[in-house]
Amino acid sequence: MLHETNVFSSDFQASPEMMILMNLKDGAYMDVNHAFLNTLEFDRSEIVGKSTLELGFLTPKDREILEYSIKSRNPLKDYEIVVRSKTGAVVVGLLSCITFRIKSKPYLITVVTDITQRKFQEIANQKLKELDMYGQNRNLVNN
Repeated sequence: MLHETNVFSSDFQASPEMMILMNLKDGAYMDVNHAFLNTLEFDRSEIVGKSTLELGFLTPKDREILEYSIKSRNPLKDYEIVVRSKTGAVVVGLLSCITFRIKSKPYLITVVTDITQRKFQEIANQKLKELDMYGQNRNLVNN
């Protein structure tokens, strides 16, 4: 069991995706990986032992969807969330999570894929299309 724990811990910390390990009994963060800390600009001591409610990471709607997923035992996959880093930067992510038990204690593991750049590019592309459509419509009116 010790070997499996060490392998899990190494994989957890090395993942390029933001990862969270949470105790479902009290909702406290047990651990977060380096990608989480780097992306959201927090120190581990500011996160571990606190809940999502205390940290304000999720909107009430997001919390409701997450709680429903947990209660219904349906894994949540690629649910889009928007959070703010410690410095206020917007981070858009796709959240996936699953519950599991160790020695009959419930836990939640969450993986968040950072899609901030992709999302901003989509918004920029949409704005360019809107501007292009505006320009085309304006040319039609002037002709």
